[in-house]
Amino acid sequence: MALAALAVPLSAAPAAAAVACNDSGDLLELIACVRQHMRGSGDGFTRPSAQQWQDLATVVGEMLAGQLGPAVPASLQGIVEVRSFTDAGNGRTYGVLLEVGDADSDGLVDRGFGTFIVDPAAVRELSIAIPHPIYDLDTRVQGIEVFRAVGARSFLMAGTHRNASPAASACQPSYQESDAAHNADLMFLAATRALVGHYGTGRWHQIQFHGLGSSACPDTDVFVSHGEHRVAVPAGDIAHTLREQLLARHPVWRVSLDGGTCDYDGGSNVAGRLIGGVSLDAVCTVDPAARVETFIHIEQKSGFRGSADWIPAIEATWPAQAHRPRRRLFRANP
Repeated sequence: MALAALAVPLSAAPAAAAVACNDSGDLLELIACVRQHMRGSGDGFTRPSAQQWQDLATVVGEMLAGQLGPAVPASLQGIVEVRSFTDAGNGRTYGVLLEVGDADSDGLVDRGFGTFIVDPAAVRELSIAIPHPIYDLDTRVQGIEVFRAVGARSFLMAGTHRNASPAASACQPSYQESDAAHNADLMFLAATRALVGHYGTGRWHQIQFHGLGSSACPDTDVFVSHGEHRVAVPAGDIAHTLREQLLARHPVWRVSLDGGTCDYDGGSNVAGRLIGGVSLDAVCTVDPAARVETFIHIEQKSGFRGSADWIPAIEATWPAQAHRPRRRLFRANP
């Protein structure tokens, strides 16, 4: 069926060409469809305008506050759809924001903003985040399966290959501007901004799943950090708990924490910096003043990204909580 038929939108968009997803009966199929229409390496992309960035943050905040189909702001009309989506596999209803505009009818979304999903009946205040859904093989499948299985609050996925554009990021010039982990202008950070605003001082965690190359960190299969560079993770930290739970189920895995020789710690990750308390206008260059365990950066080699290997460890690390009413309505422009 067409993507526009997944549910009845609560706000009408101007008539425009849109990508179509056939038979998207559950979230796994939906994310597979999103990938099919995603802009790949060299396909180009368009950054959100300042107004679109603010509007994306506002819509994500409204979704987190319990509105599964908030009105689509004028700046995003014909570009994204925001709607409720009932998963045929588990019968649960989610709020989904995804890009659908395809004005040139080439089968790819026009801009490459990204996807955000919220579970209003979540039992774990986790945000499962996938910044490199094509480049880091298998992480998008891992992420949506973990999100769905553990009852996490939200799922966030970038909208393009990290190398969709050849231009350097104005935020961090050693990376390309389409790299969601290293550019502040993208929807990925707008959604993270909404998450930070929504939770305030409340306890939550963002788990970012990344891929680790086979030659990197030769003594490590899985590397867990908080975005600090070779700073030992203190006893009692949630990263220790996650490591223990992984090893209890996979004793032959080599699971490392920050403080050793592995450099893939997400120290320049703009979402991690924002979660760590750095102001929005400084995330391109400034590190957090202190360790914040809320941001969990996970690097994994190929063969260690199967969701079934992670779901029990995540469930044990973050025990389920009874469903609670949503906290507050976050707006990007209070």
